[in-house]
Amino acid sequence: MLCVCRSVLRFKKFRRFFADDAFVLVAWIMLLACLSISQVFASDLLLLNQITTRQRLIPPDFMERTGTLYISAGAFFVLYYTLLWSIKLSFLFFFRRMYIHIESWMRYWWVILFITGAAYIASIFCLPWNCMPSSKLNIGGTCTNSSHTSSNLRPTSFVAGVLDIFTDILSK
Repeated sequence: MLCVCRSVLRFKKFRRFFADDAFVLVAWIMLLACLSISQVFASDLLLLNQITTRQRLIPPDFMERTGTLYISAGAFFVLYYTLLWSIKLSFLFFFRRMYIHIESWMRYWWVILFITGAAYIASIFCLPWNCMPSSKLNIGGTCTNSSHTSSNLRPTSFVAGVLDIFTDILSK
């Protein structure tokens, strides 16, 4: 709702949309997609958690549900990082309009834009793709092992967090 209100107010004021508005719209769409994936696969994630903590026995459709869950997790993380970096780009393009007539600031802006894009690509490549197979039949015991999963996610979370904070500091 806020995204719609923001867009209406921006259009009323300026009679046009800017690049930062497009990035906000992309982020909003990615947010809706992330929420949809979260809702659709919440029961499968709960099942996986119950099985890995030995609170529940493995049901017959476990491999199929887990394969689908890992594939959706890959999509979720890509959408999430796209959402996050779209907001960063929205801020960058918003401030670009202020810096456009100051050549020294525009050089700095281009450097920040390049670093932000590289950080987005690095965040996507750091995901534990070996646990997000392209085939439901390609799930091994290593991805469902909670210690293996957390050891894969720790470096990913650390790298993504450092890149996120670094690009935020650059934008200030």
